[in-house]
Amino acid sequence: MMFERFNSKGIILAISFAILLLGSWSALKNKIQLLPDVSPPKITFSVVWPGASENYLLADIVKPYEDALLGQLDSLKQLKVIPSSEKATFIAEFEFGTSLDMAEQELVTLLARTRPLPLNVKPLAFFHGGRNVSNRVVGSYFITSASGEFTPEQRNIINTIAKRQLALIPGIDRIELNPIIENQLSITPDLVKLSQLGLNFDNVRRSISNILSQPATTLHQDGKIIKTRFKEMSSLDDFANTAIAYPNGVAITLKDIADIRIEPTRRTASARFNGQNAIAMRVLRLPDANLIQLQHKVTEILAKNEALTLSAGLSYHLSFDTAIFIERAILWVLGSIAAGFLLSLIVSFVFFKRVYPTLLCGIITLLSTTGVFTVLYLLDISINVISLAGITFAIGMFVDCVLIILERLDRMTSAQKSSLKTISHTVNKLIPPLLASVITTLVVFLPVILNNDAEGQLFYGLSIAIVSGLALSFLLTIMITPLFAHRYLKESREYDNKKSHAIAKLITNKVNSKTRQVICLLLLVAGCLAASAQLLPALTYLPSVKRDAVDIFIPLPGNDTVAKVEETLVGPLSDSLVDNDALPELINSYALGWSNFVTAAIRLEDNSKIASAIAQLREKLAGTFPDNNVYVVRGDLFGGLESNNNISLNIYISDKQWLAENIDKIRTVISENIQGIALSLDPNIQAKTSVIEFSPNQKLLRRIGVPEEELKNIVASLGQSDFIANWDNDGEVIKAILTTENQFVQFYDTPYTTSSGHQTFLGEMMTINETREIPSLNRINGHSVVTANIRITDKQLAVSDIVEKLNHKVLPELQTILGQRGYIDVQGSAASLTKARLFLGFMFVFIILAFFIIVSIILKSMKLSIFVLASLPPALFGGVAGFVLLRSITPADFNVLTMLGFMIMLGVVANNAILLIDAVNQEYQQHHNNKLAVQTGIASRYRAVLMSSATTILGMLPLLVFPSEAAQLYQGIAAIIIGGITLNLLAVFWVTTAMIRLFGLKKTNHLNNSQLTSVIPGEAA
Repeated sequence: MMFERFNSKGIILAISFAILLLGSWSALKNKIQLLPDVSPPKITFSVVWPGASENYLLADIVKPYEDALLGQLDSLKQLKVIPSSEKATFIAEFEFGTSLDMAEQELVTLLARTRPLPLNVKPLAFFHGGRNVSNRVVGSYFITSASGEFTPEQRNIINTIAKRQLALIPGIDRIELNPIIENQLSITPDLVKLSQLGLNFDNVRRSISNILSQPATTLHQDGKIIKTRFKEMSSLDDFANTAIAYPNGVAITLKDIADIRIEPTRRTASARFNGQNAIAMRVLRLPDANLIQLQHKVTEILAKNEALTLSAGLSYHLSFDTAIFIERAILWVLGSIAAGFLLSLIVSFVFFKRVYPTLLCGIITLLSTTGVFTVLYLLDISINVISLAGITFAIGMFVDCVLIILERLDRMTSAQKSSLKTISHTVNKLIPPLLASVITTLVVFLPVILNNDAEGQLFYGLSIAIVSGLALSFLLTIMITPLFAHRYLKESREYDNKKSHAIAKLITNKVNSKTRQVICLLLLVAGCLAASAQLLPALTYLPSVKRDAVDIFIPLPGNDTVAKVEETLVGPLSDSLVDNDALPELINSYALGWSNFVTAAIRLEDNSKIASAIAQLREKLAGTFPDNNVYVVRGDLFGGLESNNNISLNIYISDKQWLAENIDKIRTVISENIQGIALSLDPNIQAKTSVIEFSPNQKLLRRIGVPEEELKNIVASLGQSDFIANWDNDGEVIKAILTTENQFVQFYDTPYTTSSGHQTFLGEMMTINETREIPSLNRINGHSVVTANIRITDKQLAVSDIVEKLNHKVLPELQTILGQRGYIDVQGSAASLTKARLFLGFMFVFIILAFFIIVSIILKSMKLSIFVLASLPPALFGGVAGFVLLRSITPADFNVLTMLGFMIMLGVVANNAILLIDAVNQEYQQHHNNKLAVQTGIASRYRAVLMSSATTILGMLPLLVFPSEAAQLYQGIAAIIIGGITLNLLAVFWVTTAMIRLFGLKKTNHLNNSQLTSVIPGEAA
């Protein structure tokens, strides 16, 4: 007899305690995140080559690397390259499921086969996760100095804490500082003085390089190998006093002809916090690290260094604490789970009016919930707001099986319940229909679990939580219930079935003719399908979950230095945020600027005033920065999940000159056909950059004996690209560079002495021309591309609306403009939505077929399976109506995550139809009377269906009504499930009655294994 071996108090208690202990331990040990990592696996690395032009990088680095990786690197989905002067950034995107550690090893091996990089190129550093790491931010800090400026000692303290303490925490990926805190040894020769002393620049450069070198070799003496090396320069004074030439027997030291100093590298960014000069610090974790634990460790290290930092005049300010939101969101979900748990227990108590049945429901729910945590830990699924939502959605379903079994056992006499064997036999008879109900719910999630794309990754934890929880609740129910009922539920109760029989009689009498039966089915099946299709809102990709901040973005062409960006944008923007009486009271504000981008944000004391703050800032900043595009929006938490629903049009074309001339046409086609969007280009093909070109006078160079390489070294020194060697600065290895940047203004008239002693001027050896150049195009999979980024600004627009306009108008017109020169590829949320639609369509078809097959097998009738499917359309309409009602009350996105609510709801409502139709069929096999079978079946199942629906509805009601930031993720799903189950509860009896009365049941020569009436005396009548 099934599970009879578990009818031992000791075994059941041991299993229960094991589940509780393992679940609790797993919950404590598992990693905690805000969201699962659903971005495609990416590896990012950059080649920084000082002095290399874009064309040189393309020829010597980009194309050889592309040839080495494309078609050779396993699971590589896309290779994107962003080239610029002196730097090329590579972003390798892989298929879902790819091990980035193994991919990195293979990537390093393939790149090692290309030409080696020169010494002045930084060693390649590989970062997992791509450029968008919003889901991996542990905390964003701003560091300020009491004096307003940072001294070398302060910079050293900041660098030490960041690189030698925080970066060494297990689970930390890297620490980002903006601006970067690095030093360099700058050697600035005086070109005029060199010429006066008759010294050649290139010879001096070579001498400096030799001084900084440390030659080493090995000696073989007396059978031993002895290492030898030249003693390295130990101090800056020794280096400055080193003789580099002896004209006329007089020693010329380095300090005689050059300025030598250790100084910060050129500023890479500008930062302000609450109006003060600042350094921004962002702490990033590894994908598998526990964010909450890391945040506590970071806080602990900063607290340990507080005395040091305060004494140095430094203050660390936490601008955005991801852990706070995660803890708040997870506590909200846990609160919803607890509330759903209590509400489902209340339902149990209301129906049974006794403590022991309610207690059993609580035990099953508690064990199932803790068991889920064990499964999540074993499958390496983090505890996050998505996986916890799975428990919340299923909390009411955990008690479905136990409620139905208890409802049947409660009808037995005390004598029958005194026999454990009789109780076990009754439970075994209930297993087939309950198993069918559980399987039809679980099968909904099979495509999600097996899907390796973004949708599968996002819903994987939720699906596993529901599947494992329901499976555990089913197993625990049939294992624990017989012994529990035998011990605590022996008393019998008298039930008044008049109400259920009256309802059953009312339904059967209302649809007692074929005309009424057809009308009933037309209204509740065909009508609901048509109404659902009509009311279904436009679909977007993922929900936009807002954080408590207002974000400001200002894109720039990239032609200005960081210093100028700070002067013209970062400083004024920061001041306008701090000194703005029209804004509500602020918690803090910051502004960050690079040469190509400025971003800022404010956090308010009263978040209800965010909308008014956005409106005020849009008006003010438009007047303050009339020449810039300023975007002011509410901050979004999940940029990494495309929650902003941005759409990218990749225009593949190699002729950038033609593209620059026709880009206005392309912009016009997009803007005129799609309103309510913001359009930007990457790269901004219209923003030409200034280029100063040096052309050598070859005829003069040959006459005076100056090689072209010598002139290239002079030009390289005009910036900060002439790398000489590395220098050990008290344990810190820094670059030594030769620079004459401060002498560029007098470049043309600067005297120069050649190696042969000939006196001339730099302006005679080279001519200088300034031109305007179109920026280099990005590259995707070896092809040049410019990307038109479309950001939806009209809240009434959905991604599906944009996709429709793109496919019908924009793309055909753009392809006509391009002709044979190139082609267009749609990426971002548009491509993701298209894939998601196909996936959801496949899921729907799969669910319907699975339901049909499973019910046909278990109930041994395809006709009964069709009856079950006929009960689903009213639930679909109820789900759509529930969401529409929610949207009329509060803003809500109809997105891919929301659509999952329909799949969950269909699995739930099918259970009601299965239980009801199974009971009617068994009654028919006894009496062969359709009307009597329907009346008796409805009467016997009415209470069970009502209990099951009520516990599921109340179990997820907290997700719908409790306010929270995370509620934006779940309210739509909860509204769909609650609406669908509610309407199904009202319609399933009518649809089932009409289908059975209209099409009839089939007589069989045997009773189905799920026959229930034989074990419940007196119920058949």
